Amino acid sequence: MSFGFLMEVSTDDEPESYTVHSLGACRYIVGSVPISDLAAICKGKRGHVMDNVLARHYGASIFFGPKKDVEVLRKEVEAFRNESLEKAIANGEDVAQAWLKYGDVGASSSFMCKALSGLPFEDSEVYAPADYDDFQRCEKMLDIIPGLREKVSLLSTFPCYSGLAKSWDQLSAMHQLYRANKSGWPSKDQSSEFQNAMRALQS
Repeated sequence: MSFGFLMEVSTDDEPESYTVHSLGACRYIVGSVPISDLAAICKGKRGHVMDNVLARHYGASIFFGPKKDVEVLRKEVEAFRNESLEKAIANGEDVAQAWLKYGDVGASSSFMCKALSGLPFEDSEVYAPADYDDFQRCEKMLDIIPGLREKVSLLSTFPCYSGLAKSWDQLSAMHQLYRANKSGWPSKDQSSEFQNAMRALQS
């Protein structure tokens, strides 16, 4: 699974510039973390998971904690962000701008939203979904801003989207099928099937 965001990690030669914060049993790091420090911070944290939604919400590079604590906190944060998104749209804020602020945003979904809605982006921000987790975030964005779905094929001008954009509907159909599972997520075999389909389109 990918986390859909870029973890800011520095080399040991670079100056340390980060702070570690605690939130109950969870911790989050703001700033650029040297690799050696990251290993020490995460040492002995068995059963801990990282979460991109919480990291983004707290302005952190990394957010991690015991799985149950993270799940509870994520539900609270997601409810708050969904409510904020609905209010922003109801108050007339641009939907794409509101989604970038409050939605389940990852690197690839952020790029797609900006590129398809005409918002400015840097060349360094061109990311394509790398796995199912990335793809489902992009699908969430397209569900919230349906007018962008018909424009996805335009992304084929970017090398990393050349095959992906043209076959997006095929992958979207697979995604909808997996969502019908009791868990709402693909089985292990379905995950492999989806990953293989994505690789074939990006090769």
